[in-house]
Amino acid sequence: MNIKQIIIVVIIAVIFTVLTMQVYRDLNDHHTATDNNGNVVADGARKNGYRVLYSDDGTVKLAGMVKDGVPIGIWRRYDSEGNVVQEINQTKESYNPHRNKVTE
Repeated sequence: MNIKQIIIVVIIAVIFTVLTMQVYRDLNDHHTATDNNGNVVADGARKNGYRVLYSDDGTVKLAGMVKDGVPIGIWRRYDSEGNVVQEINQTKESYNPHRNKVTE
């Protein structure tokens, strides 16, 4: 192999590795977060997909979709009995990352 062929092979290998890593990240986007006591406080997609946040008593508190890590679309807030008490139409512009939660 001459130097040009080696360079082409290396470039192809790098591109393949980067693409494979991106697909792996997208397929393994599921994340479960727990508090210091081991209680699940959030479950679902971290970057793209459906996400559920839980209250301290383990009931669903908030649920909706995330895209590129940002809450998007209709998010539903639930009371302790599982009833929808609020629907929030979340847009990328209305999300406040400093509060790290869906805005009201």
